[in-house]
Amino acid sequence: MGRMVLVPIVLKDVMEFWMYKGLSGFRFDAVDYLYENVSLLDEPFLPGKSNSTEYMDLDHVYTRSQPENIIIVLEWRAFMESFTKSKNQCRP
Repeated sequence: MGRMVLVPIVLKDVMEFWMYKGLSGFRFDAVDYLYENVSLLDEPFLPGKSNSTEYMDLDHVYTRSQPENIIIVLEWRAFMESFTKSKNQCRP
């Protein structure tokens, strides 16, 4: 299936909606999980856990901390700074 390319665009639209309402910032708790590897590979097991079905027994190298996570957060920050400057809504 691949990545949903519209999701980041829609998220930015949601951010803009709330910023027009006067919100001055956002809190993102699960940024580490925004993207997963484009190949959608299965996560490898942690040592000694090869027969487990538990989430915590996997090494989440393909579903956490992907490089795109940093890129999108930097894009969001640039968008918010640009929006704030364009609306002259600087907050102390």
